[in-house]
Amino acid sequence: MLGSAIKLLSSEPMVNLTLDEARAAKEAVRAKLQLNGALSIVGVGITRLRDTYAVKVNLRAPPALGMNSLPDQVDGCPVRFEVTGSIRTKEAV
Repeated sequence: MLGSAIKLLSSEPMVNLTLDEARAAKEAVRAKLQLNGALSIVGVGITRLRDTYAVKVNLRAPPALGMNSLPDQVDGCPVRFEVTGSIRTKEAV
């Protein structure tokens, strides 16, 4: 089932990021994760997480090594992963 495979952050203390810091971190996270050709990334965005912002990475499929193989953070920025499947544009009605 799509959307059912979600990796949430660990219970370790997080760095509180501002929206601008999360925006800056988003591109760094995307670049680092794309080095791992095994990940099928379909989108990278920003999400609210408790009292801070995090980078959210949408995946086409779970990684071969499982969701627990994914990092909780990249360069100090919290990261959340969700398997969304392929993303397509919606046809006009």
